[in-house]
Amino acid sequence: MQSTVPAYRDLFLNLDKVTHLAACSQSPLSYAVESEIDRMKSDLLEFGNPWDIWTRKVQESRELFAKIINADPDEIAISSSVSSAFSTIMSALKFNGRNGVVVSSLDYPTTNYIALANRKNGARVFTVYDRGGKIEPEYYDEFINDKTKLVSAIHVSSLNGFKMDVDSIIEKTHEYGGLAYVDAYQSVGSVNVDAHKMKTDFLVSGNLKWLLGWSGISHLFIRRDIIQENEPSFTGWFAQKNPFLFAPQDTDFSNTATRFESGTWSIPSVYASVAGMKTILQVGLPHIFQRVRELTNYAYETGIEHGLQPLTISDPDRRGGIVSFRCRDASDIEHRLKREKIITAARGDGIRIAPHFYNTEDEVERAVSRIAFHIRNRN
Repeated sequence: MQSTVPAYRDLFLNLDKVTHLAACSQSPLSYAVESEIDRMKSDLLEFGNPWDIWTRKVQESRELFAKIINADPDEIAISSSVSSAFSTIMSALKFNGRNGVVVSSLDYPTTNYIALANRKNGARVFTVYDRGGKIEPEYYDEFINDKTKLVSAIHVSSLNGFKMDVDSIIEKTHEYGGLAYVDAYQSVGSVNVDAHKMKTDFLVSGNLKWLLGWSGISHLFIRRDIIQENEPSFTGWFAQKNPFLFAPQDTDFSNTATRFESGTWSIPSVYASVAGMKTILQVGLPHIFQRVRELTNYAYETGIEHGLQPLTISDPDRRGGIVSFRCRDASDIEHRLKREKIITAARGDGIRIAPHFYNTEDEVERAVSRIAFHIRNRN
């Protein structure tokens, strides 16, 4: 079909040469990010050690992320990755009396590994298993009780794009006095996320995917009411009220979410995150959410027309920005497509298409048709 070329394609390098449909894995490089990295180099050359500029950039990144998820900047901590952010949370929890930690088979593996590693600290880990690629809130019922400390719920699954009813899971968790953790890496920037309305205790996302940045940075939301109740042991100098106090005799944690921070930030990633999130806000969240929904609907329907078997649920209200099609040797299919300048992302036994606001229906149709071709002609 003929599709209208989005006005925002010229914000990115190389989209005239490459069909980029892997926002679930890595966003394409934008001119804004490239410019910010050049700015970082200029700051280094001009000032040598521009800590004042860097700290302002960190605060700007914090403020932009807070705006995107409807939170307050002092509820946002910056970490190097989702793994580091979740490890910090787990290090703050005491597993005496309440020691149940509930994870799921759709969680990104880092969540499960970190939870399991905390068994030596007294955590008892329970796994909720998906059924046919989805997890309904009632699947959690047998695992959440008055011994539950933390419940993890992934907002959108990286495996198949299934969007979990996290609101119901959070409500059930709070009924029993537990804490709720939401991994929103595959949702922030592609579907609506409102941390305050969601009423979660913790929410985390990285920046290299839907938020158009780089690896090396993640943002962690901590609900204001619980910040000062928790003191992480996975910590560092930026978690303190006075980071520059040498030879400290005790910890003196910040009163804001920065108490969940650690050491020096990845400065190039901070610069990139600012540029990426500014672009998201420039394009407009409502427009992005609608466009991603249109393109994922089109990808799903086009896949059916080409005889592909979706791993993604058919209901548009129950999926995020990912459509995955079942195929054997998905990594091989991904590499074949890459040679044709079509960027997708293999995961498990599926090949994922993750369109963003800069994509067209023509690109989706071409990618789906080539996936179908390669599956038919694999041998």
